[in-house]
Amino acid sequence: MTASAGRGVENPLTSSEGEQMSKKHLRVLVLAAIALLLLVGVLWRFLSGGSEGGDTPAARIERLRQSGDVEALAEEAGNQEADVARLAVQALGRLGRRAAPRIERAMSDPRSKVREAAAIALGRAAGEEKADRLAEVARGDESADVRAAAVAALGRVYACSEMETLLAAMDEPDITVRRKAYAAVTRILDRRYEYHADDPPPKRRAVIAIIRKDWPEMKAETVKYHAARRKKRED
Repeated sequence: MTASAGRGVENPLTSSEGEQMSKKHLRVLVLAAIALLLLVGVLWRFLSGGSEGGDTPAARIERLRQSGDVEALAEEAGNQEADVARLAVQALGRLGRRAAPRIERAMSDPRSKVREAAAIALGRAAGEEKADRLAEVARGDESADVRAAAVAALGRVYACSEMETLLAAMDEPDITVRRKAYAAVTRILDRRYEYHADDPPPKRRAVIAIIRKDWPEMKAETVKYHAARRKKRED
């Protein structure tokens, strides 16, 4: 009888404690959910560049490109965020020759990522007209990635005038630059040689010497061919 009475007293207490614990757990879950939502909001704003209305830097720059706003894009090219600046420089490259002076300015940016984008963009915007500037970068930039971008751009614009720069780059210390330089040379000459960027220096230099010897005989016809191709494309 006593034991039964004791159990009768314990059950209501256990039920009450269980309700309190359930409420406590519910409050913790609600607070955790709120904290999670706030965190998601912060992350979203960070990833979207902190712009209102979901207007990301990429979207903003694309609008400027579509409107042809060279000056606004040039300002964005100086953005403290390197990725944003790089996107702006790439957009300038799609606006043609009128954007070339602003792209050239970006080629002096202290950030190699921006200079790399500028080398590519300058070739796209100005073609062979700026081959001398690209060659200067190919010969002297401290970043191998930037030099590689510059020699690749020289190849894309068929810069016959900078053949010597490309041949020198085929023997430079960085293997990526060497590969890009050889690809540029073969693109211009439409001819392949037994050259491999990872060959020992003596073997590389022997092939470079052959190309250097062949070039004077091929130069006039090659220049004429690419000039005609360029004119046809512009027409």
